Amino acid sequence: MSYLKGSESDLSITDNHILNSNSVGLVGIAAFLISNIPSIKLILPSSELLNIFFLILLFSTASLRIYNDSRVIRAQTPLLLLLFLFVLGLTMTIPLIVFSKNFIFVYPFGYFYSITAAFVTYISINKRDVVSYVFIQYAWGLVVSIFYLVNVIEYSGVPGQHYNTVALPVTLGLLCSVMYIITYHNKYSLIMVISSVISVICLLSLGGRGPFIALPVVILLFLLSRVMTTTRISRSQVWLASIGLGSVILAIFGIIRIRLFEPSNLLIQRLIEMVADPTSESRIELYTRSISVILENPLGQGLGTFVSTDIATYPHNIILHSAYAGGWLTGFLMLVFLFVMYKLLFSALRISSFSEATIIMISFYMGFVFSISYSIHSLYMLLIPLFISLSVINSRGHTDHR
Repeated sequence: MSYLKGSESDLSITDNHILNSNSVGLVGIAAFLISNIPSIKLILPSSELLNIFFLILLFSTASLRIYNDSRVIRAQTPLLLLLFLFVLGLTMTIPLIVFSKNFIFVYPFGYFYSITAAFVTYISINKRDVVSYVFIQYAWGLVVSIFYLVNVIEYSGVPGQHYNTVALPVTLGLLCSVMYIITYHNKYSLIMVISSVISVICLLSLGGRGPFIALPVVILLFLLSRVMTTTRISRSQVWLASIGLGSVILAIFGIIRIRLFEPSNLLIQRLIEMVADPTSESRIELYTRSISVILENPLGQGLGTFVSTDIATYPHNIILHSAYAGGWLTGFLMLVFLFVMYKLLFSALRISSFSEATIIMISFYMGFVFSISYSIHSLYMLLIPLFISLSVINSRGHTDHR
């Protein structure tokens, strides 16, 4: 059986597992809520109490899962990686205690909150949770797209909200639908094409470049992983994927041709400027100035203190942020950690089914996001899909071994 056709336990709209309340992945739902907190706060109250509530919900569902399932087995390597991240967190907290006059607990809290959420998710999640996570991520992306287009929600410059507050869930939902189009050959693929068009319209209205640069790269990475295997891709699947993706591209160019649609014109202008003169990008200046500050502080300055440099609130790059907070060695070790993680995920991607491959692709896209945006205090958005992916790899390893 071709891996691209998916399995019965994968995300299929007709899958009875999704409709059976006994098979709903509650841990996956709780993990989704945590990793999508910024966009959920567009509708629910924007408060740190919501973060705590979702973590308690994850603890509760995970405890129930572990209590009822004696077969929960987890490999040591991911747990050691989490311990490694914990130690890195200490290296970024100690400088804050030593060098900062006013120690602020909230900054280290965000980092260790992320590790805790990733740990609880990893030790308790199963395949049903992965299916639920992917399905809800797709649905939430579509909901956010529609709500934004009809002005039910909007993002502003208040703390915790920016372009990605809306664009990120929309892009992840689009990624899920494109993966479905590539994977499945059924009548529901047309629904995914339509929802993809809606998501693209929303992204165009936001005017950002990131999704239109990173999403094709991520999809090509997935296709490359398939080419590197002996998996045979049927002709019908190639045609369906080509028609689906072609329809989305035609929709993009069709919208861009509407001259009154200013965001699309803005998008084109920004893409042209980026290609014509990459050095003019504000990120380049931000990274250059950040590196200069890092070189002057080999031992780090602690989490949450970057704002004192008057450069920006944070460096907009997880490696640079780690190096600034914990020092040169911490930045290097964070780079090694991410390299090891993504090397493992790419290897697993070659033999993954739909839901497994999609959560891995979400992890890759989140890696891109954290290389150009978000601070290390929001690391839970990256770690949760990463360690769900590692859990998938571990579970398949035990199954294959048996």
